[in-house]
Amino acid sequence: MLRLFNEYFLALVIIPALIVIFGDSKYFIKNNRKGEARKARFVGTFYIIVALVLYVANKLK
Repeated sequence: MLRLFNEYFLALVIIPALIVIFGDSKYFIKNNRKGEARKARFVGTFYIIVALVLYVANKLK
């Protein structure tokens, strides 16, 4: 098995997702684009959830 979804994968997905959640959403809010800020938070959270599901599924094998 390749073990693609290990701790390094999790870190490499979570770090950019947190940047999207906190950095990009603040930028959009400053520019009065609240809809885009909400979408950025959703996408970042979705990436983290998918990464966690893949990581846990890999650990259960």
